[in-house]
Amino acid sequence: MGLKSATISGMVWSFAEQIGNRIIQFIIGIILARLLLPAEFGLIGMITIFVAVSESIASGGFVQALIRKQNCTKIDYNTAFIFNFFTSIFLYGILFISAPYIADFYTEPQLISLVRVLCLVIVIDAFAFVQRAKLYKDVNFKVIAKASVISQLVGGVAGVAAAFAGYGVWSLIIKMVLNHFIMMINLIIINRWLPNFTFSKKSFKEMFGFGSKILATQIIERIYKNIYFLIIGKFFSATELGYYTRANQFKSMVSDQLVSTVQRVTLPILAKVQDNQIKLVAAFNNLIKMVLFVSSFLLIGLVAMSEPMILFLIGEKWEQSILYLQLLAISAILYPIGEINLNVLQVYGRSDYILKLQIIKKIISIPVIILGVILGIKYLIFGIILLSIFEFFANSYYSGKMINTSSIKQLQNSFPSLLILSVISLGTFIISKVLTNINIGAVFGIQIVFYLLVSISIFEFIKKEEYLEVKKIVFDSVAKIRKKKVS
Repeated sequence: MGLKSATISGMVWSFAEQIGNRIIQFIIGIILARLLLPAEFGLIGMITIFVAVSESIASGGFVQALIRKQNCTKIDYNTAFIFNFFTSIFLYGILFISAPYIADFYTEPQLISLVRVLCLVIVIDAFAFVQRAKLYKDVNFKVIAKASVISQLVGGVAGVAAAFAGYGVWSLIIKMVLNHFIMMINLIIINRWLPNFTFSKKSFKEMFGFGSKILATQIIERIYKNIYFLIIGKFFSATELGYYTRANQFKSMVSDQLVSTVQRVTLPILAKVQDNQIKLVAAFNNLIKMVLFVSSFLLIGLVAMSEPMILFLIGEKWEQSILYLQLLAISAILYPIGEINLNVLQVYGRSDYILKLQIIKKIISIPVIILGVILGIKYLIFGIILLSIFEFFANSYYSGKMINTSSIKQLQNSFPSLLILSVISLGTFIISKVLTNINIGAVFGIQIVFYLLVSISIFEFIKKEEYLEVKKIVFDSVAKIRKKKVS
């Protein structure tokens, strides 16, 4: 399979996985949001940072190291597994013992048992790290997509059943733990790889030399991405955190699937052409234009439709989440292309640059977070928007030097599309303010139709390159699916 075919196939299947997962999460999330209270979602949000950081430490950066290494041996895979497994056991033990202190920090006694059960996912995922790396390395996202969708469905149904049975916050715990467990079982069965517990010091040093910087970078990034859950939970309330969590989940439904797709597909694809500068630059520039177009189209549209979407889907008790969602959606627009720039640094083996960037960005974020705590949650999220702009320019600084593509140049070609989408989004937003006498669900439907039809009509007329490229990928993918069904 050629580079372009591998890229398109990887993008399509990875995006299909994310779409499938998000559709399931979306439906399950709506049901759970109607059955549970904002405070119950807030309790889970309080634990999120501990799980996220622990999983980063347990991975040790070995997934990226295995993907980047050209010829991985069985010893390499076994060495990575042993590190992941024993580190995860150690981390779970620390969290189990620390659960009472975490509960005291938030003044929420029920967090003791919640932490001890939810953090089991750290150990469960230790059995899946290497499985994922092998599949990512082979650009086999089709298998990952199937396994992931099945696990999301099983976990989601179990969570809803528990919520109907009156288990409250525990229904969220059941959903998450079962999801991770089913995913782990699926990957083991499909991948058919089992460790033999052989450990190589040489292999460990080689992979950890690269992976340790990625590890430090991931820990900093995970802390930063989840610090807002900790701050809101500590300085405000579980209910406020519930509103923020729900807004962030709606935003993530759009942005995280795109970011995850970009991270997983572009790294192995760019790694395959790391010795050919011309091909790498061409692939990079093409990806930047396509990804920024898709990111802008989805998130700018989300800003316009946030109010009727939340009111129609999960009810008026979540109304406070509307502004949070609009601001978070704006903050996420540039994030995917920033990740592509970081992947270029990984391909060139400059994990030291990545670590340096993460430290600088997070130091700058400290005063913004402090001001947010003093002034309130709205200002905290305004700060996230400013930081997202700074992060893009920081991420693209070193990669731009390596491949002679500046930050401004990356944005320049996409600016007309951004402007057009912003104007269409404004028109879409005005619809909800004009149509005040009809059902909110109907307003939401009209907004979706208006935004899609006007956007497609304009971009068809002006023949924008990135739109045509995305359109071609979509049509080719549909054609392949139809061809497979016929055969």
